[in-house]
Amino acid sequence: FIANMTHELKTPLTSILGFADVLRVKPNVSEDERRNYADIIFAEANRLKVLSSRLMELITVNEVELHMTTVDVAKLLIRETEVYRPICEEAGVTLATDLETAVIQADDTLMSTMIVNLIDNAKKASNSGKKILVSCKKTKHHALIQVIDHGIGIPHEQLAYVTDAFYMVDKARTRKAGGAGIGLALCKAIATAHHGELHIESNLNKGTTVSVSIPLYERSE
Repeated sequence: FIANMTHELKTPLTSILGFADVLRVKPNVSEDERRNYADIIFAEANRLKVLSSRLMELITVNEVELHMTTVDVAKLLIRETEVYRPICEEAGVTLATDLETAVIQADDTLMSTMIVNLIDNAKKASNSGKKILVSCKKTKHHALIQVIDHGIGIPHEQLAYVTDAFYMVDKARTRKAGGAGIGLALCKAIATAHHGELHIESNLNKGTTVSVSIPLYERSE
């Protein structure tokens, strides 16, 4: 874990130091070059910020006391998809919903974090013109949340590892999209903290379905 973390921190730091040094020592830097170097430094520094935040969430999710409240999963998903829809639209990806009311007891902040991470992963896996479906179904004892994309998919032999921290199916694509292989590990930890389960089904070049099952409030009570 420490070796992987060190590597993930080193990659953006190398870019930041390298381009900052160019700006520092190069006597004549054109406006276009300056803007390009500044954009790279900003993007890599932002990746460090996101990485450190996700790491703290992953480390502390099972250590802090959950602030449990009654949560209508459908309303939570409406809220988070509305927030994230413009980001998907910017990438040319359609974000749709199919929601059924299901009430659970949950930490609202952590559940929101899980949903955003699942949608973000689906967006990163989807090319322009593709669709992401976020759904909620009420089963006999559980609320079943699913995020379905029609993106690049995950090779079958790698499915068992994608919820390990820092594991990346396509390292170049993940880093280019600003990821570090922490999102699914964090989602699994959040589901587990709510006595739930996270399951992934995927077909290469056809898409991925991530399902999260959380006990209904009536049952957990």
